[in-house]
Amino acid sequence: AGKIMCCEESMEYKCSATNIRCSGKMNCRICPGSSCMCSEDDNVEERFEPLRECADCGGLWHESCSMRLPTSIFICHKCIIEYSIFKIEIKHAYPLSKFMSEKLNKLCGKPVTRNTGIAVVNFTSRRTVDLVVDRPNHLKEEFRNKYGNFTNYTQRMIYVIQRKLRANCAFFDDMSQI
Repeated sequence: AGKIMCCEESMEYKCSATNIRCSGKMNCRICPGSSCMCSEDDNVEERFEPLRECADCGGLWHESCSMRLPTSIFICHKCIIEYSIFKIEIKHAYPLSKFMSEKLNKLCGKPVTRNTGIAVVNFTSRRTVDLVVDRPNHLKEEFRNKYGNFTNYTQRMIYVIQRKLRANCAFFDDMSQI
């Protein structure tokens, strides 16, 4: 059998973790501020990390921080909020949610409490869609006259969540558009 070498190596790098277990001796632990196995090194890279420019505000971000591929348009997390669809109803106490929660818990024989059983949550948002944009050019005018330019609809998401051991696990979801 080979000899475990990590506990006898020269250690130069300071460890900042509070309690890291070494894979060497049974009681070996690396204490806060003590040295560990990695050696200290200097950054000799001469190139700078590529920067990405936000398409909206023009702010610069490191490519790794932007979490985008170089070919995609980058919009920073501060500007992307403008493109988000805001929820207009987020109600756990919505009558449909309450009714479905009671029925599902009764079916499963579970008491309805805040921390156990099954919960149903509804999210509703109103949206508008352009009816003409994806039509062939020669049919756009006819389509516009017959159906109009836009239509409004409501999108509803229903999530069924089981609460177990202080963790919420979504086990069913349904999306409908009205």
